[in-house]
Amino acid sequence: MRTREVAVVVRGEGADLRQALALALALPLGGCDVVLVLEGEAREMATQAETTAGPRSDEMAEQMEALLTDDSVEIVVRSDPHEDRALVTRLRPQVHALGANAIEARCRQVDHWLVM
Repeated sequence: MRTREVAVVVRGEGADLRQALALALALPLGGCDVVLVLEGEAREMATQAETTAGPRSDEMAEQMEALLTDDSVEIVVRSDPHEDRALVTRLRPQVHALGANAIEARCRQVDHWLVM
């Protein structure tokens, strides 16, 4: 039996990012594999030194660490290699940088997706 895959696409920071991380952590508990796609401001969570500040930044950093070590979670950032070279060099080793077309193709492969 094939495991269902869910893509969680997050573009912003704050509440959207917090909810997306919590959702990406919860879905594997229900038996789903997750593709977490970080776009825009959310991409910073995938770097070696997160820049998210605020009262919940420690909680989000812990969630991100848990996601990075979960075999049922794939983490990708949307990036243009020519424009985002500085970001790509700071990505954690478990994170993959993909262009817009590759992300679109990857999201077409999943069973369900959510955009936050």
